[in-house]
Amino acid sequence: MTYSIMNRIFSTIILALCSLSAIAQDVDLRLLGKEQCDEYLVRMGREATRTFGPEWYDQGPLTPQVNDSLFVFKDDYDMRPKVQRNVGRPYYTVRLLYDEAARKRIWRDLASTVSVWADNGEPSEIFFGNNLGYNFLFRGYREWVKAGVEKEDFMRLQILPEGYVY
Repeated sequence: MTYSIMNRIFSTIILALCSLSAIAQDVDLRLLGKEQCDEYLVRMGREATRTFGPEWYDQGPLTPQVNDSLFVFKDDYDMRPKVQRNVGRPYYTVRLLYDEAARKRIWRDLASTVSVWADNGEPSEIFFGNNLGYNFLFRGYREWVKAGVEKEDFMRLQILPEGYVY
């Protein structure tokens, strides 16, 4: 019986590590078909929102909205090397929108907007419905996740009191 339990635990650990390594691999989104690219962007948008803003993620059903355009990163003001090396780099965006019931409760229609680099499939920034968020230009998305994300007070979601009219 002990052997069976240990075997299950070992199998679960191996499966989890394989799953993490599959997620952590670079994916050039420009080489994927539209359906595969959109599916990846939605999955990455949900993962980033759940990781960095679980309060924003848990408020109700989220409808993904993938922007069909490929944007190019531009910053004429910040001359730091880590910012400037990304100038001209293409990215996609995905927005996660709340349903009507959640909108009435939290007075926002947007849970998050996640920008994802086209060349490696890694998020470059995430902004929540309060227009505050994180960028991953100086410390990569994977580094943040590995180190553990400390929730900032300004990221907290304000839920309206019952019967509040705005």
